[in-house]
Amino acid sequence: MNLLNKSILEHIIFFPVLWTFTGMFLYSNGKKMMVVFVLISAIVSFYLYGKSNFINNTKNIKLIWLLGACLLFAAFAKVHYGYSSSLLRGLACLFIFFIALPPFLSKKIELKQLTIIGAISTLIYMIVQVFILNNGRMWSINPIPYATFSASISALTFYYLLQCKSVKSSLLWLSSFLAAIIPLLYSQSRGLWLALAVVLLVMIVRLFMTNKKSIYFIFPLMIVSSLAFVLSGNKIVERIEKTKVEIEKINEGDLTSSIGLRFQMWKAAIILIPESPIIGLGKTNIDYKRKLSEQGVISKGTVNYTHYHNQFLNELVKYGIIGLILLLASISYPFYYLNKNNNNNTWPGIIVISIFILASLTDVPFQHAQTITFYFIFLYLALEQKNARQPSIELKKTLDT
Repeated sequence: MNLLNKSILEHIIFFPVLWTFTGMFLYSNGKKMMVVFVLISAIVSFYLYGKSNFINNTKNIKLIWLLGACLLFAAFAKVHYGYSSSLLRGLACLFIFFIALPPFLSKKIELKQLTIIGAISTLIYMIVQVFILNNGRMWSINPIPYATFSASISALTFYYLLQCKSVKSSLLWLSSFLAAIIPLLYSQSRGLWLALAVVLLVMIVRLFMTNKKSIYFIFPLMIVSSLAFVLSGNKIVERIEKTKVEIEKINEGDLTSSIGLRFQMWKAAIILIPESPIIGLGKTNIDYKRKLSEQGVISKGTVNYTHYHNQFLNELVKYGIIGLILLLASISYPFYYLNKNNNNNTWPGIIVISIFILASLTDVPFQHAQTITFYFIFLYLALEQKNARQPSIELKKTLDT
């Protein structure tokens, strides 16, 4: 009974991990529920392992230091010139959860299983939004950050597919790839289509260079890709045609299309960065953009956009050099240690980082609570699973009796 109680409580501790791959991407308030689950997880962790677990994690896990720095700056920005409450809440949840989560428990969490669960979740959500609720592209969760999650899961399922050594596992990962990529196609997010295409191409080239027999994977992949195109091909064709029209407008000097507005936002960002290069402009950047609009530098339609459709430019404008340094640290720190550790989680971690970097060229994946939670939790697991050790357990007397 003691072992059963302990097992149940341990599952409660890492429930926020499961929620990240399910509920957070199944309905719009899923990110708010994470607060409840993290607090419960922290309380149970303290009950089982005591304060020493919290202290040791804070001392030894450098990712917590990075999150602490991000959280401190976010709190400063919130007070000084405004900051997203949703993102601040997300950073706080991650900070508390990583302090509370006993590192040895991360060994009990399978990244492969989470990836399959994530693929199923994205497919269910897309079916509900598109075919049951008929929401088109007006999903309850912004389809662009959702596409970041779908693209990451698609790339991961493809990577695990390339590692398969049996027909059964190949079919499993082919099905998972199909489940993950269809929601991505229905999101109509061209930036994430491109990001996934680049990552898949790199993986294929790498595989061919290391294993000439891997050409046999191309045939089932072509079948699944063809099936995905059949199921959502109209969305792809529609998006391609729209892109052609937008390019024609840009060539004629019309920058009011989706791509044209992005060009205007990038132009505005370059102009506004020198206004406050150290800490940025925060939410006051809207006022500066309004002045640029009045001067005829950008159109009025650009003013009310809350970000600049480029994560790096967005950080410089809104949070200055400090914000950009924290962003680059969030990318470079896990990338460096994943390469240094060089284990089974190295490539999955690098794949997720690559998707987020490429997504950052046309969007702001680090500015959404759902995507940043997925990013840090996945990388925490990828980084800590190799180094996790069983701590001394400080069980309460109630579990011993």
